[in-house]
Amino acid sequence: NIKLNDPVKDLAAVSQLEQAEDISDLYKEAVRLYRRNEFGESRKVFMSIVALDSDYKDIQNYIKKIDERVIAEYQKKEKDEMDEKMKSSEMALMNNVTQDFSDWKESYEERIAAIKAKEEHLITLRGMEYDDFRKQLNDEWKVLSDVLRERKRRIEKRKKQIYAQLDEKENLRKKAEDNLRGLEEKYEKQVKDWTRRKEQAELKGLEFKEDEIIKEQELLQAYRYEEEKRINEELALLEEEQAVLEQLAQEDAQVDEMIEELANAIAEKEKQISNSQKMQAEAEEVIEGIEAAKLAREEKHKRQLESVKDEADEAILAMASYEQQEARKAMEERKA
Repeated sequence: NIKLNDPVKDLAAVSQLEQAEDISDLYKEAVRLYRRNEFGESRKVFMSIVALDSDYKDIQNYIKKIDERVIAEYQKKEKDEMDEKMKSSEMALMNNVTQDFSDWKESYEERIAAIKAKEEHLITLRGMEYDDFRKQLNDEWKVLSDVLRERKRRIEKRKKQIYAQLDEKENLRKKAEDNLRGLEEKYEKQVKDWTRRKEQAELKGLEFKEDEIIKEQELLQAYRYEEEKRINEELALLEEEQAVLEQLAQEDAQVDEMIEELANAIAEKEKQISNSQKMQAEAEEVIEGIEAAKLAREEKHKRQLESVKDEADEAILAMASYEQQEARKAMEERKA
């Protein structure tokens, strides 16, 4: 509906009409790409419309939705990649922790088996050899108690280190979240400032350099992506440390059980030793009684023999005296 009266005005009107048609075509193309989920290409077309008419229809809403979708997809991609990476790292770390405990436990059980094998040798010993070897084995059992306590001390130390790391990573995560909130506030403030400056430029008929604003927005978005990436990384590390902490808690519980089992075993062995010593003392008392009875019998027999000998000597002396008297009597009779 353009009337061609003034050539200059008519040319401007035709130019505006062509521009309007171009914007309409660009808008349709941008919407088409948007509906096909080709957000990157769609945003480029929408931004070309912004350069011509920043308030055309609802392009700002489309651009905002595209940015939100792009950010969401980026976050999901980053999270998936980070989850996979951390899962692999976590599995490797957990395997190292588990393997370390498994190797230590195997070594511990080998030492127990060696001590039990030595205990079988006790059967062949007697007296001082038995006592000395039994004392040596008791000392070895007590050394195992020290081994368990040292392992528990190492676990507690590692747990404290992890708690400290968790606190540090939590602080870093909170700092990254604060930075992200600051960037978002800065982004919103920049958009408002951009809109205000654009409106002022349009009122004054001045050129508004939108390309620079777009570059600033993209740079700010990149900073936001980096902060979100850092947050995801710190969260993944927190989960990894938590997993190790849970594994250490299980090890700690196992070591507590082993300490209790060993303490019971040592107590039982000390009880056996006490009973053995008691039985040995009783046996020694019986032996001493037998020896005393034997000595008493021998002493009695000795006294009996001495008594018989004395009686025999007395009889012999009496016989000799009688014979002497008879001989003397016979001599006197012969003399008479």
